[in-house]
Amino acid sequence: RLAWRQLWQVTLNSPAALPDHTLVQLGTPSHWREQSLPTHASAEIRWAAYQRLGQHLEAHADLGGFILSTLIRDHLWEAQWRGYDSAADLYLARHGLTQTFLENLLEGIRDRLDLFQRYYRLKSRNMGRSIRICDLRAPWRDPVPPLTPAEATSLIWAALQDFCPECAAQAKPWLLEVGAIATEADKPTRVSETESSSRPGETGSGGSELLLKTLATLSRRLRPEDPQVWLDLEEMQGATQPWCSLPPARTWGVQAHTIFLQQILLDHLVALAVGSPRVGRPALYDPEGQAVPHRWRERSGSLKLAQALLIHHLEAQLQAVFYQGLIGRLELLLYRSGIPEWENGVTYSSWVSEEWLKLCQELCGDAVELLPEHQFYWVGMPELFLRPFSAYQASLASLVALACHRRYHDSPRNFLPHYLRWLASPPGSLTLAETTQMLQADLSDPEGVLQALEELEHWIETLEKLLEEDPDR
Repeated sequence: RLAWRQLWQVTLNSPAALPDHTLVQLGTPSHWREQSLPTHASAEIRWAAYQRLGQHLEAHADLGGFILSTLIRDHLWEAQWRGYDSAADLYLARHGLTQTFLENLLEGIRDRLDLFQRYYRLKSRNMGRSIRICDLRAPWRDPVPPLTPAEATSLIWAALQDFCPECAAQAKPWLLEVGAIATEADKPTRVSETESSSRPGETGSGGSELLLKTLATLSRRLRPEDPQVWLDLEEMQGATQPWCSLPPARTWGVQAHTIFLQQILLDHLVALAVGSPRVGRPALYDPEGQAVPHRWRERSGSLKLAQALLIHHLEAQLQAVFYQGLIGRLELLLYRSGIPEWENGVTYSSWVSEEWLKLCQELCGDAVELLPEHQFYWVGMPELFLRPFSAYQASLASLVALACHRRYHDSPRNFLPHYLRWLASPPGSLTLAETTQMLQADLSDPEGVLQALEELEHWIETLEKLLEEDPDR
């Protein structure tokens, strides 16, 4: 099994994947897949890079199909040998889950594919052009000016004070430490950002990038990662993949907490920009108790920053929930069907490509143009080759965070004691069921998933409101 996976990795990282002379400025495949190209300002460059990557994956589709079918046979045999009803049950058992839980999760997600399409119709209207599958992360507009570390920490501090003074008190030492580290690194970071933004046609995330990094660091300090109970052999050897649509969700709880805190920060920024019946008018003080002096106190600045952060947040959650959900549905199909027999020259790779394209078309509807190269993108998915039945973890992290945010706004007095007890619990001491019960975020049936997705719908509606308030729109 390890040898087949290593062959897959070597094949995808072969020199044939390098871009031609028109894309040399954008670096290695890892760089242009994960960073520059999906967010490049030039629609032509995004499409050319996407097409080139699709051609590379197509060239190796037959080999990828052979490797995948071999691995699936092996997993099916192992599940039978270990006494499991399915390969999904085998891989989910390590987290105390069942295939029924996974199916309910994916069914709830499937029922709200309209949210994915609604967002990208909104993006299409505001960009004044149709959205292709290679434009999912295309920038809407120029990035907001960068924040200083002091501005980032003061905004996060103010948001935490609005959310829960007790949580803010716990976060204060970490926030001051993170702010001091960021201040030390501020000068080289700014040089790097300047050099990066000097590339023709590229846009960065501007002020939202430092905010998100600081918030993620604070989240890990408040709630450390759970001990790693199980590792794939390739992960222990430090294997990394440039083709992954999302990084491996090794600890979904940490991801869920970070996403939840992003929503708390968004509450604060939206209230600064347009006022919010959920939050009211937020306080504006830094962790030292000084009035916040930065330009984001002005309505126009906070409006731009709220838009940028909310767009980043929504696109990340839509990818985590819906795109990763598609991968989970594809896996269930592949393992249930086993290795079917075909006629008329149909190969395993062509069958997988056809099924993947059907799933993607269902997701995109008429909101996103699905390009033919996308049928081969399964060839580059480490979820299929390295981490079977792991894609759900990204969806689960987002949905738990969304459900927690809804519970908080429905009843803060009821939710906050549960949240603080969860923060205080030792890492690794709670099962998934115990965690979701404590956070009042039960996703064991499709109805729980739908309630969480109502919060995602709220954020799309909030973005629509912010765009209406924007005088530069």
